[in-house]
Amino acid sequence: MMPFDLSQPPASRSTPAFCEVSAPDLRLIDAGLMYVDASLAGSKERHARGETSHTLQVWWARRPHSAMRSLVFASLCQSQNASAQTLLATTAHSLIGEEKALSSCEQTLLEQYGDRPKLLDMFGGGGTIPLEGVNLGAEVHASDINELSVFIQQCHLSLVPSGDIGRLKSIIQNAGHRILDRLQQVTMDLYPLRQVSCSENTLPGPITYLWSYSVVCIKCHYRFSLSKRPWLSRTKKRSLRLTLSSQSHAQILSITDDQAISKPSLSSRFSCPRCGQSLKPDITACRDELMTLVLKNQDTGKSFVLPDRTACPDSGFLKQREQDYLEKIGQPLPASSLPCWSGIVNPALYGMTTHADVMNPRQRVVLLALIYELLEEYRSLSTTLPCHEVHFVLGVLSGLIDQMIDWNCRLSMWIAQNEQVGRAFCGPGIAMLWDYAETDPLLSGPGNLRGKLQRLLDGLDSLALRRGTANVQLASARKLPYPDAYFDAIVTDPPYYDNMYYSILADFFYAWKRMLFNPINPTLFAPPTTAQAGSEELVASRQRSGTQLLAHSNYCDMLTQSLHEAARVLKPHGLISFVYTHASLGGWLALIQAFRQAPLVICSAQPLCIERKARPRAMGSLAVNTCITFVARPQPLPKSPRTLQEIQDQFCAIIYQPWVSELLALGWSSSDTAMAVYAQAVAMLAGSLEISNSSDTATLGILEHKLRERFPEFHITRRSSL
Repeated sequence: MMPFDLSQPPASRSTPAFCEVSAPDLRLIDAGLMYVDASLAGSKERHARGETSHTLQVWWARRPHSAMRSLVFASLCQSQNASAQTLLATTAHSLIGEEKALSSCEQTLLEQYGDRPKLLDMFGGGGTIPLEGVNLGAEVHASDINELSVFIQQCHLSLVPSGDIGRLKSIIQNAGHRILDRLQQVTMDLYPLRQVSCSENTLPGPITYLWSYSVVCIKCHYRFSLSKRPWLSRTKKRSLRLTLSSQSHAQILSITDDQAISKPSLSSRFSCPRCGQSLKPDITACRDELMTLVLKNQDTGKSFVLPDRTACPDSGFLKQREQDYLEKIGQPLPASSLPCWSGIVNPALYGMTTHADVMNPRQRVVLLALIYELLEEYRSLSTTLPCHEVHFVLGVLSGLIDQMIDWNCRLSMWIAQNEQVGRAFCGPGIAMLWDYAETDPLLSGPGNLRGKLQRLLDGLDSLALRRGTANVQLASARKLPYPDAYFDAIVTDPPYYDNMYYSILADFFYAWKRMLFNPINPTLFAPPTTAQAGSEELVASRQRSGTQLLAHSNYCDMLTQSLHEAARVLKPHGLISFVYTHASLGGWLALIQAFRQAPLVICSAQPLCIERKARPRAMGSLAVNTCITFVARPQPLPKSPRTLQEIQDQFCAIIYQPWVSELLALGWSSSDTAMAVYAQAVAMLAGSLEISNSSDTATLGILEHKLRERFPEFHITRRSSL
């Protein structure tokens, strides 16, 4: 898809503006063109692998680099001429950025500001926006309340100069291979079948072990399996499943070719197949049972066999190895507790009480062995490299820990449709699995560490384009550690109401990374979990607040305070580009209330369609694929009330504006297009003191009804937050 025809005047192809902006204060983003090149490039990047910083460390809901690069440049650029728009299109469509385009952007901004413009991301998260700000030559400041977020951003942005990345890449590559070579040797006895051919025409060693749990009936003492996902393969070529036959003395396991696999029950209710006694299982009373070995064929594809020989050491051996590694590392196992939170952390409801419980005994030992080998490499490199460089090398290589936790734990799912292992922590909630996949991380199967090392090396190139400066701090957005009127622009992507509970997801990784980094960076890694983030994170949580009403109120209050701080640190002629979306009414009402009470006025609401439709949790769901950039400026004057009729008339005119048809012509779905239009209603309400003869809820309901006249399938959900 080509960029827009720049011969057309911006007003004929842009989203509507809601306030007057004086000519000297206009930025490129005020032309309202973000839904063109940024959206197209962002959607394309979602399908790219190994080319961005996202492959280095695990974080959630990151936006595509190309789209955020466009957003940052458009928010800072003080020109709307054809040259600026062409530059925007050029830098957007380069996945990791081109030297020439980025240099042109940097030079343009330096000429406009006379120095490096000052940019803030007050919800830094995984660091995509700050990195792109640095790539464009800005003086970037980033903050987050989560320690893991700050660690990731410091590693990517400020530990080493970009000019050193190429030299350090070879050091990381060599160090990574040394670590994995040693890890392969020290884990040989943990995988008795690693060098054994378990079936004809297959390569040595199972690449994946499929486990379930068994429990003893409290009434008749019969041991039976809790398997809920019996299928092994559901591809176009075959359909294989595990079949359990309950005999009088035990259950018999077999693999059958079944073309008519019925969908199993995924409920947590179980009953004894012999006596019918029902029970709610607890992991502490269960036994991990190895069900199937997954083998790699000599040519292509995979084979599945039942385990007919010893495939895993006994528990006593694993326990001793675990203790040996803990003594060598000098750290205890993570004892931090999982929150018992239905719908968000379901494993805690069934006996997984700590972050250590998420691993089975062999997975724990291998992860501890990896941490130890990383420490050994750190000690070795410390004798030859400066402190900041060895910290960077270790920080990048700690991405191997992320891989182990995300793809090789008791919550990693076997996906029969493509015969692969799925991530455990893609969010927003963490399901309890009664069947899980364990990989041998040193063989060439799914989730292997050698493949991850290569992705780390590929992603490093994205850190070599930095031109500006970066400062990253652990801080709350409600109390920013910056002086008044300091920033030319704020570009930020905050938590969306109750979409994602970042601190809970982060703790699964932080708890283990802390074993590696607490001795090296004791200040940042002092608390056993991401401390303040757990209680002060900007989320709407009924679990934390007690009631749905309080959850909504607390989120509104925290977001309002954050926006007040944003207005305080912005220069009088600065702006904030605030990325946000939500599928529920509560999420939009919160945004309206917060902006209404803040000394900011929304100038425009610009859609970005940058989500990959086929991400696993979105397939078959009503996932929101469009996010909105609300462009706002400091406005100390009080907002004015408006009538329902005024709002309704203005909104009805927007529904049929040319840019709406242009979205559809660009290939946007009707649902995504309708969400982009609905955001205009949110912006209008947020810019009003009140709707004098209606409530916000009622007004949004009326406008939603009007929108459905053109987009009948569109709807906003009414639900309680978790």
